[in-house]
Amino acid sequence: MPVFKREGRRYYQVDWAVDTYVSILGATREKSLNYNLRHFIIKRSGYIPLHRHTNVYHLQYMLKGRIKLRIGEETYIVGEGDVMYLPNGPPHGYLNIGDSDAEFLCITPLIPDKMEVVDKNKEAI
Repeated sequence: MPVFKREGRRYYQVDWAVDTYVSILGATREKSLNYNLRHFIIKRSGYIPLHRHTNVYHLQYMLKGRIKLRIGEETYIVGEGDVMYLPNGPPHGYLNIGDSDAEFLCITPLIPDKMEVVDKNKEAI
């Protein structure tokens, strides 16, 4: 499918995160283009706990807001227009530190993966 229309698009609460929602914008397994594009919204009070993936890396684009991003032992302040690359393996987590909702796009490959929550506490981010 060359166009994924926004009509009927749904947002789902990420059940293992806090005040965080996701929508799958599009995915394909055509030819060698095996990817998944998602839109995340982390509410003002929200966060995505530290977690890791066995195989999946992420390429992300910050649409609005500000977050604190932890990758392994490093932390970064990320804002509108910033691009994030998260390798597979190290734990990563997101904390909304802005005055409004934080939103970002996330592209990942469609390959088998195991995701593990490492620490559910907000303070770990």
